[in-house]
Amino acid sequence: MKVFRLNDCDWWMAETMEQAKADYLKMTGEDSEIFDDPKELTAQDMEDHEFYPDESVERAIPFSEELRNRIVAGRTSELFASTEY
Repeated sequence: MKVFRLNDCDWWMAETMEQAKADYLKMTGEDSEIFDDPKELTAQDMEDHEFYPDESVERAIPFSEELRNRIVAGRTSELFASTEY
């Protein structure tokens, strides 16, 4: 599993960019114009980006740690993070 930046607000967890885009479009009902410079996050990006599990958590964890947690939990293609939620 990898994390893909799809636009300025949303990151998606999937095996491929194609899967990420398709599942994102199914979830949002948007058209493909919603994508803005989509890319797979690098290992450095995964360490640099911070994930807050919920609003009550004061300490962020790296995206890489959250991805490991989700993989262990058996989760697959899904919204990984968003600045809008």
